[in-house]
Amino acid sequence: MDLHPAFQTVATLEPLVVDWPYGGGEPHRDTVTGTYAEPGLSLPAQDVVEYPHSIGEIVTAAATAGLTVKHLGEHVAAEFDPRGILHQGRDGLYRLPFGDSHLPVLYSLRARAPHPHTS
Repeated sequence: MDLHPAFQTVATLEPLVVDWPYGGGEPHRDTVTGTYAEPGLSLPAQDVVEYPHSIGEIVTAAATAGLTVKHLGEHVAAEFDPRGILHQGRDGLYRLPFGDSHLPVLYSLRARAPHPHTS
């Protein structure tokens, strides 16, 4: 399970600002002082390199590596807000509004390696 690439493109909701590419895999360098794993934590500035990949690129990489994809899920609700921009519903879950619906915040991928041949 990881952040959905569509969600990662969004910097702010009001106004809607998209500041990250959807896929392409080109390296993007930045200096950060925090982590999505613990949004309120302040860390010393560090240089990072991140690579944007689309869902298609991720699943294709798994298949190309010889894995069999068993499940791909796209989840429109999360128990946390990794970027501090999502709306929290009455149920306590965070969602990315999109018109009368929601875009995915997380995705899950389950793949299995082939069984080794025994002789």
